[in-house]
Amino acid sequence: MITLAIDTASSHTSIALFEDGNIKEELTWKSENNEAEKLMPAIEQMLNKNNLSYEDIDQIYCVKGPGSFTGLRIGVTVANTISYLTNAKLFSISTFEYLHNKTKLPVIVYAGSGGVYFSQSINSDIELLNLPEMNIKETTEVSGDITERQKEQLTNIKFIDNDESFATTMLKIINDEKKAEKIIHPLYIKSPSITKSKKTICFT
Repeated sequence: MITLAIDTASSHTSIALFEDGNIKEELTWKSENNEAEKLMPAIEQMLNKNNLSYEDIDQIYCVKGPGSFTGLRIGVTVANTISYLTNAKLFSISTFEYLHNKTKLPVIVYAGSGGVYFSQSINSDIELLNLPEMNIKETTEVSGDITERQKEQLTNIKFIDNDESFATTMLKIINDEKKAEKIIHPLYIKSPSITKSKKTICFT
């Protein structure tokens, strides 16, 4: 059983390859809004290195968000496309499900420069908070995925970095039974911030 896992929703893009419940290889790099150019070549490189092809993939797990608007759309599109072309089973998890499997602490996720998504536990509701509101919650330690600048703004709360690898965390999730999906849709909690272009477009 060959499994491919993809996360382009986070501050670091990660892919991992598993065979029969064992980690074969993983790659992680800092997301720089260029996943469209880097993701597919990285997957192909990983497959070739392990003497595998796309047709050998039996199932795909993809983190569907919330997260980077452009980044997670690319990851979801790649997962859907590979599944469609190879008939690999398709599974999705939210960013919060992934992070709550990585840490036992409450989780916060980047939601713009002044805000965070907050999740107390894997079964709790998700709150959208600004950082001052975060500081008055009855929470002393958190983990998750926010910027260094946001970490500095947490005056009464300690952010705990968790260095567990993407593949190690995903292995816990893959080992749990989940229902396969026909197609994955990106998960957004709030609408993306899109700046209107000031350029004038002329049609001739």
